[in-house]
Amino acid sequence: MQREIALRRSPAQNPPAALGPVLQDWFKKHIEKPGKLLGSVTELWIAMVPEQLCRHTRLVSLTRGVLHVLASDAVVAAELNIHLRQSLVKRLQNSSKGAVYRVKITISSQL
Repeated sequence: MQREIALRRSPAQNPPAALGPVLQDWFKKHIEKPGKLLGSVTELWIAMVPEQLCRHTRLVSLTRGVLHVLASDAVVAAELNIHLRQSLVKRLQNSSKGAVYRVKITISSQL
């Protein structure tokens, strides 16, 4: 009988789980850590990419070793692709200690 009474308790009598630690863990995993990693790669990008190309690109994200870059037009994307094929990808891979595996370029007219 007491078990049935315990099972019939309203949800207000059972305290909810604390949401704070769950959100903190999620924030650290999905926002803070990738943000720090992208920040360090941004510094490398600015140092390694020629200035005329760097002004027309924007780093969007770094996901599973793929650096996603927006280019302002097809000409910038083609020039950047030439630099990537020559040595830029290898230098990014070495300097980022394996954080960058490859670079994906997308053309965006909103830059």
